[in-house]
Amino acid sequence: MLIVEDDKAIRELLADRLVRHELTFSACQLDCFEQLDAAEFDLVLLDLRLPRTSSDLIASNDVGLDILRQIRTRGLRRRGSTMVLPVVVMTAHGSEAITAKVLVECGANDYIPKPFGQGDDLEHKIERALHGAGALVPAANAAPNTVCIYVDPKAQLLQIESIPYAEHYDLMKVLIDAHARDQGELRAWDDYAAIPGRDLAQMLNIGEKALRRRVSRFRKMIMSDLRKQLGRAVGLNDVIENQRRWKGYRLNPRTVRVFRHPASSAR
Repeated sequence: MLIVEDDKAIRELLADRLVRHELTFSACQLDCFEQLDAAEFDLVLLDLRLPRTSSDLIASNDVGLDILRQIRTRGLRRRGSTMVLPVVVMTAHGSEAITAKVLVECGANDYIPKPFGQGDDLEHKIERALHGAGALVPAANAAPNTVCIYVDPKAQLLQIESIPYAEHYDLMKVLIDAHARDQGELRAWDDYAAIPGRDLAQMLNIGEKALRRRVSRFRKMIMSDLRKQLGRAVGLNDVIENQRRWKGYRLNPRTVRVFRHPASSAR
């Protein structure tokens, strides 16, 4: 995570609060651009009121807005992903007008006012942004009905949002692997491959009719679970997509985001 903040005390506070993240700090616009040129990041936590250089004594909201515009204009991506680089803005000097401008026009995922307080609002907004969400997510970043899938191949853990589905790990692992290959090749969404039903059935050592019944039940289960447990409305094709012209199955590249299961980080 790249933290762009010119106040040393706030940098130290963030270093203490965000210990679970790998942090890089910048204190001015020039250094921020150098860091973005040199490395990829999972997220940018961006102060609005910044100086342009380390020797500049004048800090301005325009500097933070300029950094945000440059990140979006350059189409920067999250490290190791095709997801748009998440940006959470920090400001103690912004007005409602500036906040709206940041969220709507400049493409921030979210914003957090300073001081941060003792709650976990900062951490919560960072986690949401890492999943491609936020208060007003730009259209280019993630669809409103984005569904996060967490997988740990070593332990065979599978979780859709916060709901575990270990019994469907084998089915989802095949689809996740195919999804990851297409994502790694930066394919357009319409070009993501679907696995023919016959091939998928053979991979799972079941018949085609059994596969169709299983996929149908699972898709309906996901819709029901997310609605009842999380209050989320998702469509039948929002996780496992199946259309007649493909005669096969794939994860929906428009809505699905795949991440490492949190349990794998704890080991």
